Amino acid sequence: MRALLLTAALLLGCSPAAPPAPSPTPPAEVAPTRRPVLLVPVPAKATEGSPRYPADWSFDIRAEEDFSVHVHVIPPGQMVPLHRHPSNWELTFIASGVAEWTGVAAADGGLETETLTLSTGEAAIAPIGAAHQVRNRGESLLAAVVVHQPEFGQNWYLPRDEVTSGARSYLLGATPQTDPPAGWAVSWEARGEHDRDRDHVVLVAAGAGTLAFEDKRLPLAPGDVASVPGGLHHTIAGDDAFAAISLLVPASSGNP
Repeated sequence: MRALLLTAALLLGCSPAAPPAPSPTPPAEVAPTRRPVLLVPVPAKATEGSPRYPADWSFDIRAEEDFSVHVHVIPPGQMVPLHRHPSNWELTFIASGVAEWTGVAAADGGLETETLTLSTGEAAIAPIGAAHQVRNRGESLLAAVVVHQPEFGQNWYLPRDEVTSGARSYLLGATPQTDPPAGWAVSWEARGEHDRDRDHVVLVAAGAGTLAFEDKRLPLAPGDVASVPGGLHHTIAGDDAFAAISLLVPASSGNP
């Protein structure tokens, strides 16, 4: 009988069960020691959008709770209409193209309007509540790098006759800004060694330079945006024509 049962098992294709193979040990996860260094060639990236709808290629470089860096791509002749940010400080840097920046402020006796032409490498600042608009007056795409503190805020569009704030926008001059957000340092001096416990955002306006950290050396060109996390020792250098805006930001909530 035992032989018949064994024969039946063989005919049915059965065989004694093999012991289960041990499960492979998953690789251990290695936590990153720091957030990455970002280097974005904004003028080149701005042209990667749809030829028909290039403004669809607007994109974020940094999006933290306490500050953001956003690229707004504006086709020739188009504009961001008059608006204000009720709780956001804003710096707009022209990475490529020509912009017409218009600020409207309430004053005694009515409204005052100031229109500035911003060329590649120039920047304007809108304090909290300042009404402003940006139009592309050039014949090519306008790539504007917009830094907001805190995070990218709501645009409150409004007709000109509804402007009530006396806050005024202005060009970022050669001297350090006198009224940056609390804890920030904003200036045109980006060269040198940096090892502070603050995020460093560099907006390259002109010339050729380098960003060196650890064993890496990255080239910097006009229109580039570099973002270095706080605590990472790094050096910014450049030729005689090199010019860049330096934004030292309080340690981000995104830090590990």
